[in-house]
Amino acid sequence: TAVRYKCNPEYRKCAKIRSEKYRQKHPLHQKVNCYCDVSRTDKDFETKDLIEKLGQSPHCYLTGTPINLQNKNEYSLDHIIPASKGGKSNFDNLGLIRQDVNKAKNDRSVNEFIEMCKEVLIYNGYSVK
Repeated sequence: TAVRYKCNPEYRKCAKIRSEKYRQKHPLHQKVNCYCDVSRTDKDFETKDLIEKLGQSPHCYLTGTPINLQNKNEYSLDHIIPASKGGKSNFDNLGLIRQDVNKAKNDRSVNEFIEMCKEVLIYNGYSVK
């Protein structure tokens, strides 16, 4: 197959089309692979498990905002306990999150992130309960 791919431009073109169709049909697959970085060995789930977990109305686990899984730029898969703080790339530590919220959260824990948000609100004159 590898030789056919290298030597046959028509085969390469068909392979790219197949690959694109698969990515469109299974948008979470690539996200799962990024979440479970190739070097990690603690992955304990498959994409179908994640689809089951998310159900019919996927939403951001921090904001509750509905997420369209077909729009890959809209969301990320987050380590709830950051990998930099010992979090594993397993099913229990996975959260679906809006892309912009994930960038703001960075490598903070959920509690650290919430505290940071409170500080921003207080600084800007909003009352926080």
